Amino acid sequence: MKKTCKRGDFDNYVCEEESVIAVRWNDNSVVTDMSNVTGVHPLHKAKRYSFTEKKKIDISQPDVIHNYNCNMGGVDQLDNNVSNYRIAMRSKKLCMPILLWMLDIAMNNAWRLSRNQGLQLDNLGFRRQVVQGLLQKYGAPPSVPGPFPQRKLRTSVSETSRSDPKIT
Repeated sequence: MKKTCKRGDFDNYVCEEESVIAVRWNDNSVVTDMSNVTGVHPLHKAKRYSFTEKKKIDISQPDVIHNYNCNMGGVDQLDNNVSNYRIAMRSKKLCMPILLWMLDIAMNNAWRLSRNQGLQLDNLGFRRQVVQGLLQKYGAPPSVPGPFPQRKLRTSVSETSRSDPKIT
């Protein structure tokens, strides 16, 4: 379609049993969208820059694509918020990235709900407050002060042999 059609052309396919429409639209690249709510018509005009004419031109845009572009802001905001403070943990188990992604999504949704309730914290401040609350409720203080607990080294040489000056 990219090679045979000009910019702004589209093809649509309708599945009448399910009342689903699939639209392929030629923009800078071929865009495919499906909907069971809207169709191709009414056609909208989209402004795009044409390198051949060196100016902005109007191209036709199906209603399905227009509605997607108007309402995609929530998904973009979610992806941006999650990517800013993603829980990064490597694992060989396939389920761990999925569970951590779900936790990131839940934290983002909780932050958005807290903002609707009047709590004016940024995303990082909210995450810190949640972690501090969890540590206060379930966390145990470290046994040795410092960033990492000091561990006693295990060696195969006894302590008396190591500290005896006669043995060299």
